[in-house]
Amino acid sequence: MSVKAKAKSVNALWAPAIMVWKTRTSCLSTEATRPSSRNSGMGGIRLVKSNPTREALIAPCGMDCRLCRAYVRDKRACPGCRMPDDGFKSHACVTCAIKNCDKFQKQGIRFCFSCDEFPCKPLRHLNERYKKNYGMSPIENLISIANLGIGPFVQLENKRWTCSKCSGMLCVHKVKCISCGHSWRE
Repeated sequence: MSVKAKAKSVNALWAPAIMVWKTRTSCLSTEATRPSSRNSGMGGIRLVKSNPTREALIAPCGMDCRLCRAYVRDKRACPGCRMPDDGFKSHACVTCAIKNCDKFQKQGIRFCFSCDEFPCKPLRHLNERYKKNYGMSPIENLISIANLGIGPFVQLENKRWTCSKCSGMLCVHKVKCISCGHSWRE
């Protein structure tokens, strides 16, 4: 395959995710606030509305990148696992064994449930950590995607991870809503 043909196929593959990334900040509105215990560490800015998850933000492991603290941070926000490693991602994300698995790179597998080794050791390790620390399971997410399809799964994610007080999107790594400070997880 020529370099030009490869570039076209890569652009076609990434176009939806790139569009999400480019429009991501336009889906956020902010208001200036005085720092308080409710939003401390947010630099006097409080997110009051956030964008919903889109299909391009579901990682190969089943993690919803929209819920990750790296995605919602103010400075150098991560664009998500399916986006190119362009300097905004943490070292752990860039070197992730799941995202960099040969099956994704060479065989074109989109999600781990399509792999004959599902669930592999790195995925089981991630699943145990997320179940214990954050009350969610990437493996259960993958099973839902396999059973329901990606569209219905994304709709369920948007309902599941919406704050009951302000309707902002929650962050799986934070015990309080990043928009209003409401404690949603014990």
